This record gives sequence, C-alpha cells and structure tokens, in this order.
Amino acid sequence: MEWQPEPESLRQLIQLFNSTQSVDNAVQQQNNQRLEELRRVPDFINYLLFVLIVMKDENSTVRAVAGLLLKNNVRQDFASIPPHVLEYVKRKSIDAIGDPDTLVRHTLGTVIATIVALGKIRSWPEILPRLMQLLDSPDYPVVEGSWDILRKICDECTRELEDPLDDGTLPLNVMLPRFLSFFSSDSPTLREYAISTTTLFVRESSECMKPMMDTFVVELFKRANDDNSEVLKAVCKAVVALIETRPDMLMPELENVVNYMIHTSQNSDPDIAMEACEFWLSFCEQEEMVESLKPFLSQVIPTLMRGMVYSEEDLMVLDNNDDDAVVPDSEQDIKPRHHRARTHEHHGAAAGGSSNSDGGSIHEDEDDEDDDDEYDSDDDDVYSEWNLRKCSAASLDVISTAFGDHILEFVLPVLKEELASDDWRIKEAGILALGAIAEGCMTGMQPHLPSLLPYLI
Repeated sequence: MEWQPEPESLRQLIQLFNSTQSVDNAVQQQNNQRLEELRRVPDFINYLLFVLIVMKDENSTVRAVAGLLLKNNVRQDFASIPPHVLEYVKRKSIDAIGDPDTLVRHTLGTVIATIVALGKIRSWPEILPRLMQLLDSPDYPVVEGSWDILRKICDECTRELEDPLDDGTLPLNVMLPRFLSFFSSDSPTLREYAISTTTLFVRESSECMKPMMDTFVVELFKRANDDNSEVLKAVCKAVVALIETRPDMLMPELENVVNYMIHTSQNSDPDIAMEACEFWLSFCEQEEMVESLKPFLSQVIPTLMRGMVYSEEDLMVLDNNDDDAVVPDSEQDIKPRHHRARTHEHHGAAAGGSSNSDGGSIHEDEDDEDDDDEYDSDDDDVYSEWNLRKCSAASLDVISTAFGDHILEFVLPVLKEELASDDWRIKEAGILALGAIAEGCMTGMQPHLPSLLPYLI
C-alpha cells in the first residue's frame, strides 16, 4: 500500500506552515525549533512532498514553504535518506511536473534539481530523458516546468553533462539541439530559458557545443530584435559569452555585431543597456582583437558617457540613502574586476540556495559557497549595486587603458559639454568620466586640465 499521511499530523503541519508567515521573532524561533524536531521523523519528507504536490487546494505559499523545507532537508540529510524514501520522492516528483501554479512548479523544480545535483545524474538515469520527452507536451505548464528543471540541472551540473552515461550516450548531444529549437518558441519565457541555458555551455567551451556553434550564432541573432526584455538580456549575455570564448564566431560580422551592441547599449531599459554594455568590457580584454574596436570608438565612447548619467532608478536609491548621496564613486565602483564578478556569475544556483545551519529552517542562505573569497564584504555590496552607470564607467576605463590618448578626440567634446551643463546629473557624469580615463589618458589630459578646472570648482 502506498504511503498516506496521518490526517491529524497533516493538519498540524499545515497550521505550522501558515504560522511561518508571522513576523514575530519568538514565533519564528518556535517554528524553527519544531521543524528541527520534525526533521528527525522518518517520513517527514513524505509529508512535505505531499503538501507540495497533492494539496492543490491549499494556499500556494504554504505549498511552496513545504517545498523549500523539502529541498533544505534533502540537501542537509541527503546521505542518510533511506533509498526507498528517496525513490518515492523521485517518482512522485516526476509525476507532478507541470503544476498549474508557477510558484509551486518552480519550487518542485528546485527540489528535483537538488536531488540530481547531490546524487549525480547517473543515480537518476530516467530524469533527463523524461524531461526531454515532456518538452513536447501540448500543456504549457508541463513544458515550462520541464524547462525550469532542465535549466537548473544544467546550471548545477554543467561539467557533469559532458560525461557519457552508462550506455555511452552524451546527454548534451541530445539536449543541445533541442534547446536550440526553442530559440524560436512562441513563448518568450521559453526563448529566454533556451538562450540562457545554451549560453552556459558556450561559456564553458563545451566540446558538445562546438559542432553546434554555427547554428547557435544564427539562431541567436534571429532574436536580436526580440520584443521581450528578458530575451534581449539573454541575447546580450550570449554575445558577451561569444566575445569571451569564441570571438572567431563574431569576426565575419563584427561590424554588424558592434553596431548592434552600440544600439542596444542605448536601450531605454537600463537593464538591457547594462547587459549590452558588458560587451565593451569583454571586448577590450581580447588582446588579439581589441584593435578591431578602433574604427567604432567615435560611436562607442559617447554612448558610454551618456550611460554614466544617473538614471531615475539611481536617484531613487540615492533618496533612500542620503548619507551616501554626497559620497563620490570610489575607484572600486568603476574597476573592471567587478565586471568579471558580475559577468561570470551563474543565474542563481539550480538548487535554489542552501539551507542554513538549522536544516529545518525555511530561511535560506543566498549561496552555498562564496565563489569569490578574495573579495571582502564591501565588494559584495558593490556587486549588488552594479548598474548601467558603473558598467559604462568601467567600460570607458578599460577602453582608455587599451587605447590611451587616442580616445581623447572623442572624449573631450562630450566631456566639456557635460562639465558645462546646468544639469547636475550630466555634470556629475562628466566628473565620473574624467576619473574613468585618468589612468589611461593621464599624459594626454595634462594640457587640457587648465581649461577643465573651472568646471570642477
């Protein structure tokens, strides 16, 4: 007979989940203590799974809480979970992919991805074929749910997916062609999933990806003018990955690519513009091709300088932090090393973060490990504030380092105009630009400083 929950225990558990929404610290402490006690109950994981996937009439937040606890407990106790319990969770989870509620669907996806990441793909050989099969479902929640799990697995198991399975099959040889077909999906969400996930393997220089690079580039640029902002951001990130790992793929159409990135760096959506702006940082790090950017500097540099003006969103942040409003950007704010931390950061761990030291708590740490131990907590604050303004300044910084005084003929006209502006935001952008080129153009700027000094007093 299949496992079934005891009704009174289930009722108490639901009541406990509802109380997790309390803002009372004492209540939260009691809840966490109770959850830690329940964690030792042999079939507690079964209860959590039941609430997540079976109790469809229950509030989605309660179901998601159960799912997060399930993920935390699986992560914390994976090695000690009885095999029959883990098999039960696997079997029931696969059957529940495609829940109509997006929050529940994605929480279940996190549970599945966590199991795959901890147990390795070989220990669950059915999961990838099943997910690939479900991509053909006529039911959108099933397709989206399957894609959500696949992208999380790919994020967590990028290298492992390069290894052959027991039958000799390379999973990516099956997965990547299917992913590429979704670049033209009618759903913008699925288009973004497909582009972002495939880009992971471009960035990792996957051997399985190499024969498909031509198709990747062709399909990618079909989405260059997509009407969805998330897709456009994914396209920009993919182009950045190409310039970093396979610049040869862009060289035949470099002029068109550069003009596209100039145009997109001026997008009215600052998040899209910022992703496009990352391109200039990465371009200038490619020593063998950086000179190819020279013919475009007359367009790139004014674009970057305009991007350094405070946006309305920036001003809202300043209004909420008056103490910092009068503090000029530090050298750290514009240095390219922060670009590297941002660009190579994965889009969230597939497993959705780790549990804290209390395995039963629903409050999760952001990351399982700090991938950038060399950076201190102050730098972490800088990362979280990365925006178009700082990305533009960092880009101008690396361009000035790469080309030196040659860029001054393009910088100075814009700089003088900005410093003379009555709009404090534009003038401040000019000051930031002056700081960004200070190192790269130090010699060439010296004759111009007397004429600029009055604007700085």
